[in-house]
Amino acid sequence: MSAPHGVFQLLRGPLDWSYTTTPQPHLDGREIPISGGRLLGGGGSIHYQSWFHGHRLDYDTWSARGMKGWSWDEVLPAFKRSEDHELGASHWQ
Repeated sequence: MSAPHGVFQLLRGPLDWSYTTTPQPHLDGREIPISGGRLLGGGGSIHYQSWFHGHRLDYDTWSARGMKGWSWDEVLPAFKRSEDHELGASHWQ
């Protein structure tokens, strides 16, 4: 896996709001960095529009709890329509 050249210079730099969480008690008081884009496009601009979908079980559990239309088999076609990669289709397609 590779990232676009220079992407890591955007994080925590002048184009990043460089937010942090409040100290987290279950992490020994550590604060977690949260990047926020300080330019047109917001966070998507500095995160190079990356995203991922959850695990099949998450979606199937939501559906079983009454969220109609959210089972893995129902959302997978939407993921397939939104995904494209220069190296070709993933194992989901």
